[in-house]
Amino acid sequence: MLYEINKIALWIYKHITTYDRLIHISVGVVFVILYFLIRKALKAPERNVLNIIGILIASILGTWVSDWDLLVGGIGWHRSPITHSFLPFLLFEQIVFPVSPYVLPRGFALGLSSHLFWDIIYYGNVHWIPGRFWDCMFLGINACILIGWIILRENGKISKELSMMKILFFSRK
Repeated sequence: MLYEINKIALWIYKHITTYDRLIHISVGVVFVILYFLIRKALKAPERNVLNIIGILIASILGTWVSDWDLLVGGIGWHRSPITHSFLPFLLFEQIVFPVSPYVLPRGFALGLSSHLFWDIIYYGNVHWIPGRFWDCMFLGINACILIGWIILRENGKISKELSMMKILFFSRK
């Protein structure tokens, strides 16, 4: 059992410590810092240390999840539209929503949006989408959807009981 845990830990370390990983994590941390600075400027600072740690950890996971297309076979090439969109957020939110309807999804959305924004700057060629302009539009729109979700949730426009999945697919007009 200890051997398997060590093997998993070494595999994770190997995949996290690449130069690209460190850049994405750094950009994600910058997004988290900006988020907390904006909250402080709006006179709504986060004071709960566990929430701050949860948001930071979830954001680091969010910076990493888009690159899972490299690890999981069958999705396609790197920068698949499946992993480089708000779709991983929908899945993550459904997994953690019963446990943390607010804190962890905020952090994950910050991390994933930072990854998508950085891929725009670093020439994120999204497969199956032709041309640089449309690649950047796709990444930018998806990142803005995530940031928009955070803003609406922060301002109380989206109830804390509603997940993005419920809003997109199960809301009544």
